[in-house]
Amino acid sequence: MPSNSLIQRNLSSKFNSAALAICLTFSLVVPALGQSRTSTCPAKPKPRQWHKYINNQYGFSFWYPEPYKLVPLPPSDAADKYRYHTYFEKRLLLLERTDVPDAKIWITLDMRPFNLRTLAETHSPTGWDPNWTPVGRKIGSHISYFYGAGGGGADYPDQYFLNLKNKTLQFQFDGPYEGKSPGGETPDLEPEILKTFRVL
Repeated sequence: MPSNSLIQRNLSSKFNSAALAICLTFSLVVPALGQSRTSTCPAKPKPRQWHKYINNQYGFSFWYPEPYKLVPLPPSDAADKYRYHTYFEKRLLLLERTDVPDAKIWITLDMRPFNLRTLAETHSPTGWDPNWTPVGRKIGSHISYFYGAGGGGADYPDQYFLNLKNKTLQFQFDGPYEGKSPGGETPDLEPEILKTFRVL
């Protein structure tokens, strides 16, 4: 005749097995009833699509991601005639984010010979700023010279200048703004795009 402790162990084992079976059944039945079952596997993000821009006239290329797209360049505004450096510039293209129109990327070429003093004197967003020394850092295979937010309460795009065959190529990341500088994904996107820049 089995002892009481053996009987208790058998009953306990059968009870645990029954409880496990109920839990498994419940986990299968609940989704069938339209309840959502929590998954521990995160959804795979959709890979970002990139497009290549090639400028054969001036000999450079770079890649830009969706949802940015090429849009027509707007006409010059009335204030351009007061900006000295606009007399030497060629606006090459404008990229706009389709779902956030405030996020834009402007690409411009200054036709004067590349010179850091010229950048300091005519490309400072707060006006003539000869004390500004552009800080260059290598992003990808090229050195980019950076100028960020200036003084006052205005918004300032992040500007990067590159030496393109002794001319100054400017990437201007314009918004969306958080404070005076571009925010959101823009600061992380800037080096991603600049790393793809190539001279043809």
